[in-house]
Amino acid sequence: MNTPDLNQAQEALRHSEERFHSLFEAVNDAMVISDAEGIVLEANPAYLQLYGYSAEEVIGQSFAIIFSVEARQSAVEQYKQIFSDGQDSVMYESSTLQKNGTLQTVQTRNSYLTQDGQRTAMVSVIRDITARKQSEQRIELLLELTTALSQAVTLQQVGKVIVEQVIVKSGARAGSVALLDQDGTRLEVLAADGYQEQETSIGQSFSVDSPAPLAECVRSQQSLWMTGLEAFQGRFPTVNLLRPELHKAWAAIPLVVENRIIGAIGLSFVTQQQFDENERRFLSAVAQLSAQALERARLAEQAQDQAVQAERQQLARELHDSVSQTLFTINTLSQTAPRLLQQNPEKAVEQLKQLTLLTQGAMAEMRTLLLEMRPTLLVNTPLNELVKHLIDAIQIWSSLSLTAQVELEQVLPESVHLALYRIIQEGLNNIIKHSHATAASISLRVQDGQIDLHIRDNGHGFVADNANVGMGLGNMRERAVAIGATFEIVSQLNHGTEILVKWSLPTEDATPL
Repeated sequence: MNTPDLNQAQEALRHSEERFHSLFEAVNDAMVISDAEGIVLEANPAYLQLYGYSAEEVIGQSFAIIFSVEARQSAVEQYKQIFSDGQDSVMYESSTLQKNGTLQTVQTRNSYLTQDGQRTAMVSVIRDITARKQSEQRIELLLELTTALSQAVTLQQVGKVIVEQVIVKSGARAGSVALLDQDGTRLEVLAADGYQEQETSIGQSFSVDSPAPLAECVRSQQSLWMTGLEAFQGRFPTVNLLRPELHKAWAAIPLVVENRIIGAIGLSFVTQQQFDENERRFLSAVAQLSAQALERARLAEQAQDQAVQAERQQLARELHDSVSQTLFTINTLSQTAPRLLQQNPEKAVEQLKQLTLLTQGAMAEMRTLLLEMRPTLLVNTPLNELVKHLIDAIQIWSSLSLTAQVELEQVLPESVHLALYRIIQEGLNNIIKHSHATAASISLRVQDGQIDLHIRDNGHGFVADNANVGMGLGNMRERAVAIGATFEIVSQLNHGTEILVKWSLPTEDATPL
């Protein structure tokens, strides 16, 4: 190459290097150049800003300064392996540390400077993706929390999910959930984890006027973010921390349902926290999900309590209307029996027979009531036995002549089993209350691929067009329709009534839904 050509090549190389260095200095992404041993040769301003070091602290040192002490040797070994055998360009993610110890997630793309076909240095372009990774993780964590909360049923289960899941997901050392009482004057700890018993325990109750984070959070209806011990002591100077070395930051977030405060979540951290805007939004979203789950569980328990109360009231009414009256009669007859036995032995024997029938009837009535209180037992008892219990219970106090013929060997779906039983039960009640019948019969059998239920009586009857007027008949029709059965009423004045229910048995080749 002649001199002019050489000069032009050198000038072009110099311009190329200047452009590279201009780009190296001005680019927003962090860039660092290191040799085959991982020693930093150059670092741009964005790199120094990302990690908080000065140029003097970085250049001439191992690139592994940005890793924890425990991870540095492994990082150097991987670097050398990649430098010698790696692809020309590779991208990967890693966790690194700033000079002040802040952990961050970065994405690095490597390329190489070469001379005579040999690699002389690695150029690493580093981008901070901490915020993006945290956002992705928080979305995933919220989905996991939503799933866990949806599977919790009781308040205690929901509270346990909250403290266990949120402590892990927020990096907290300890956490608690406290709910307001009905008067709104006290908070009771529903769930807690990570605290010493003297600090916070389940069932602990305290006033909303207490000088404590959860209480102030509820009073102010605002979240509290205390980034360090000084912030806590400045806000709650009278609170004596048992283990201050274990509590360096606090958060208290209100639980709100339809603009109504129901309690608060408290978190304690072993290290200082910044609680940036993203962290606050995440914990607030956690609190919102938790509040909805707690309210759902509270309403479910309330509904269950109301159902139990209603069931007890119904049982009390039935006991009063039937069994208690029967027992009163038994008691009266048993008291007169000794005197009658001396005066009229023959009549006394008849009275004792009546006592036996009344006792048997009372037992049948109690069996029916017990079945009603235990739905699983009601489902698992064959229909012929259930019908027998109903008839035995009725005949202790009614002169109605009742016969039943139940020929059913098939195991029916629970919904069909219960519906048929309720229709028979309602039908018998209607006959006793309204028909003025002296005789009635029940027939339940399989015929032509369907189950046929017939309930007949010889009572006064009615005009069939008005069949939907009575609530009993309407309930029976609704139960039949709910299981896909047909429901028909045949009745004429002074000629009794017949109720026909037909339910088709599923065919063998039918596809289950």
